[in-house]
Amino acid sequence: GASASYGDFGAFQEKVGATPFSVQVTGDCPTPHTATMNLTIHDSGTNVWTSPFTVSVYTSQHLSGTVRKDGAGFGGVNVYYTGPVSGCATTDGSGNYSAIVSAGTTTVVAVNGSAVFQKTASTTVTLPPDQTNVDFTFSTATVSGTVTVDGSPLAGATIAYGGDLTGSIQSGADGAYSISCVCGLPVSLTLTASKDNYFPSAAVPVTMTAGATTVNFAFTTATVSGRVTLDGGPLAGATISYMGDFAGAVQSAADGTYTISQVFGRTGTMNLAASMNGLRTDATAVTVPPSRSNVNFVFTTATISGTVRIGEGLSAPGATVSVR
Repeated sequence: GASASYGDFGAFQEKVGATPFSVQVTGDCPTPHTATMNLTIHDSGTNVWTSPFTVSVYTSQHLSGTVRKDGAGFGGVNVYYTGPVSGCATTDGSGNYSAIVSAGTTTVVAVNGSAVFQKTASTTVTLPPDQTNVDFTFSTATVSGTVTVDGSPLAGATIAYGGDLTGSIQSGADGAYSISCVCGLPVSLTLTASKDNYFPSAAVPVTMTAGATTVNFAFTTATVSGRVTLDGGPLAGATISYMGDFAGAVQSAADGTYTISQVFGRTGTMNLAASMNGLRTDATAVTVPPSRSNVNFVFTTATISGTVRIGEGLSAPGATVSVR
């Protein structure tokens, strides 16, 4: 056994011995190899403390490589290695990293953030020999496009995105938008375009990889129109209400006509019905766009007549007849 003297200790004090001891391993020691040792401490009196500990012996190997972003060295990236000995190395300003690992199988991955796409696919290497070109690549990925309404740029539309990356962005004066990120793995997103008082677009799935992906959104103005009549003549002031993917109401004009105008980012369904003085037509379903015309509603005056009798068939003048 080896020993070293450390002198007197104060509470919670650390000291290095004047003659520290070391443990040497012979060159032919099989690895990995674990040795169990005992640490025995004597004070100036008769007290003795013994604590067992283990020492693991591995054959060291070199692991190194370069992490690049868009072809250039990418500094500040953590490279994690997991194997008989695990740890982390950080790339320098040129994107280079190196680590001393042990012989055996080691899995290596580069990580630039907490999101799922901010890491690369992992690589498994076997050492020896030294592995000196374990490289990783990150890329800038972009999804961009233009939002239009009736063929013209639409400014101020909100493009919301969810999935591996979440957030929103607004289209510019030219209707354009762009979303970018640095990724080591493909980025799965779902995009939706919307604007106040517009029927939003359908959700568009997209996978972002190195380079650019284009996703455009086109809004279209569509109308539903028709005429409300009573006994063949125009009926003014009737309420045409609509429900479904969106809801609202308009009134018929003096000539009985009505028009509902809406901007659509995708196909929608409307259920329309006309009402007047507590009376209501059956609902009519239409799909827009495209625009729909001649969605008409007809009211008809009907007459109900008869005689009210009581007792032995005597008539009952002044009786009130209610229709429900």
